[in-house]
Amino acid sequence: MKSVRFMTIVFILLALGSPAAAFAGELDDLVRGALENNPGILAAEETWSAAEAGITTARAWPDPQVGIRFERNPGAVYSLGEARMRMVSISQTIPFPGKLSLRAEMFTRDAHKARWEYEAARQEIIAQVKTAYYDLFVLQRSVELLQEQSDLLAAFERTARVNYMVGRASQHDVLRAQVELALLKDDLETLDREDVVTARARLNTLLDRPALSPLELSGAIDIAPMTLSGERLEQIAWRTAPIWRPGRR
Repeated sequence: MKSVRFMTIVFILLALGSPAAAFAGELDDLVRGALENNPGILAAEETWSAAEAGITTARAWPDPQVGIRFERNPGAVYSLGEARMRMVSISQTIPFPGKLSLRAEMFTRDAHKARWEYEAARQEIIAQVKTAYYDLFVLQRSVELLQEQSDLLAAFERTARVNYMVGRASQHDVLRAQVELALLKDDLETLDREDVVTARARLNTLLDRPALSPLELSGAIDIAPMTLSGERLEQIAWRTAPIWRPGRR
């Protein structure tokens, strides 16, 4: 049993590590779809747009006030047309010097903050889509390889039964092959019906699509070797991550 599972893991690693054409086109489409439809990104963009619009509003003077008043209305019947006095008034509130500038500066800072929060949301969704994509790809490839192993083991089990019938194998060999085949089929069913479904639902959710929507990936992934150290990656993250620079313009 352990030998069969060890061989399965080896085959999966060899398949994923073999040279193949980069399968970036479909991944790019998924990333683009997430950026266009993900509710979190759309909400962050709306917040940013509203903050940008608030800058113009902050610089504007209060709206002028226009009023009209009627007095000395004669007669028992109330009629504005018969009033002897009509007074029209126009007023304008003049802000204290410098108040609008300070207010606009405050709204500008809020807009910059909203912008970088939007950029951070975009980068977070892109990272999640790529992670979900690679997880789903590995799981689907694992299902394919486990199916191949199951077919081979089923053939081995049939051969063991035939050899047992003609006296060339013991009953123990047949039972061991059947147990190995049952365990492998159980692992395959769990992987296909639970793990793959969960990974697909996660990716569909990031794309704002129904969780059970069909999403099959094909092809192979060319994974480039990592050349940056952990310390170097941390330095790049501190320098470029949008969430750490809300005050930059």
